[in-house]
Amino acid sequence: MMGNEEQTTGHQLASPQFQEWLWKTISRKQWQPRKSSIQCSTQAANLRSRHVLATPLLCSPLPSVSFSFISLNIPAASYLLQFRSSLPKSSQHLLPWNKSDSPSHCQWPGVSCYSNDDPEVKSLNLSGYGLSGILANSISHVCSHKHLLSLDLSINNFTGGIPQLLGNCSRLSTILLNDNGLQGSIPAQIFSKQLLELNLGTNLLWGTIPSEVRLCRNLEYLGLYNNFLSGEIPRELFSLPKLKFLYLNTNNLTGTLPNFPPSCAISDLWIHENALSGSLPHSLGNCRNLTMFFASYNNFGGIIPPEIFKGLVQLEFLYLDSNKLEGQIPETLWGLGELKELVLSGNMLNGSIPERIAQCHQLAVLSLSSNNLVGQIPPSIGSLKDLYFVSLSDNMLQGSLPPEVGNCSSLVELRLQNNLIEGRIPSEVCKLENLEVFHLFNNHIKGRIPQQIGRMSNLVELALYNNSLTGRIPSGITHLKKLTFLSLADNNLTGEVPSEIGRNNSPGLVKL
Repeated sequence: MMGNEEQTTGHQLASPQFQEWLWKTISRKQWQPRKSSIQCSTQAANLRSRHVLATPLLCSPLPSVSFSFISLNIPAASYLLQFRSSLPKSSQHLLPWNKSDSPSHCQWPGVSCYSNDDPEVKSLNLSGYGLSGILANSISHVCSHKHLLSLDLSINNFTGGIPQLLGNCSRLSTILLNDNGLQGSIPAQIFSKQLLELNLGTNLLWGTIPSEVRLCRNLEYLGLYNNFLSGEIPRELFSLPKLKFLYLNTNNLTGTLPNFPPSCAISDLWIHENALSGSLPHSLGNCRNLTMFFASYNNFGGIIPPEIFKGLVQLEFLYLDSNKLEGQIPETLWGLGELKELVLSGNMLNGSIPERIAQCHQLAVLSLSSNNLVGQIPPSIGSLKDLYFVSLSDNMLQGSLPPEVGNCSSLVELRLQNNLIEGRIPSEVCKLENLEVFHLFNNHIKGRIPQQIGRMSNLVELALYNNSLTGRIPSGITHLKKLTFLSLADNNLTGEVPSEIGRNNSPGLVKL
């Protein structure tokens, strides 16, 4: 019959697509740590100021005589010009700081002063200017601003180590150095008591996270993601009373997760793509404000403690895929009414999917593939109107495909391959007009392919091979003009192949 001659296995066909989806979903390409308050509040003004030099950021216009007086009688402008001069010549022209065009430094792009009457520099936001050079050679000029509160040099090309001077630099409470080429270890001196936001993500940093992080009692945001950090996470880190946003993902961190204090304030916890091990601590449930928990691609094992989810009533995103978790999915998880994305694939979980899944009424992504799940797909899944991605492949699911699946009107991908699913393909499934991927191969499906399949006008991939389908190929399949992959091999189909299959398809039927 039709299909690839080499008999592609389920894993070979499904794995690349799923990995591509997962990378788009959880990797740095789509999922990004929340921007700090400084980045969010100044980005628009910064972009405007690069093109309209005469437009002030936070300083109201003063008479031109006052501008000249300010620039000539305080050192702030000189410090800024010294900083620019310390950069390579290729970077100097990227900072259009000019006394003749804008006599007051408070009007210069990226510079914010306290007020018209107080021209001391309050914040310096040079994010995304394309600046380069060794940061340690220039930072002293920045630290000459004695009342500076915020420094944003993110998304540039600075190299060298993180200057120790930053730890004793003015009154800095916000330091954003993410997305550069900084190397070396994190200096302990950078963790000062006044620090509120620190982002060192997406650099080339190595070594351990200094235990001096415990000194930052006011820290709210810490980003150390996408580096080469190793060692254990300091236990004191999770006890910081005001810490809300913690991004440690994509490093080489090891060890176990410490206990979380009863006063845990963390909202975003990203620890995926490390080498963390052990069990998930029961005390994670103390983080009652937790909305995002990404712990994929680690070595966590044991059962998922049911007590965790009793406290996590605000949880929206739970990613525990590609670990070594075992046992049943806790019943308490299905009571999370705010849950939008649940990804537990690539573990050793057993048990069944309960009807209670309908209580997760906001669920949009459900991935439980590559586990040891049994039982039937619950009919209550049809009540999840926001569901757009379902992957239950590579389990031992039995029973028939419930007709109620056809009520999931938002569904775009349905991956059920490599199970023990029986019965017929319900005609109700053909109501899924938004469906693009339908994989049901390597099951025990019998009966005819529904004639109504032609209603699935957005279908791109249809893989039904290695089942027990009978009858003729329905003519409705010729109406699938977006189809690029079709495999019906290793069934008991009879009759001729409709001559119109693949004709006038865009971009064309790549595999038949």
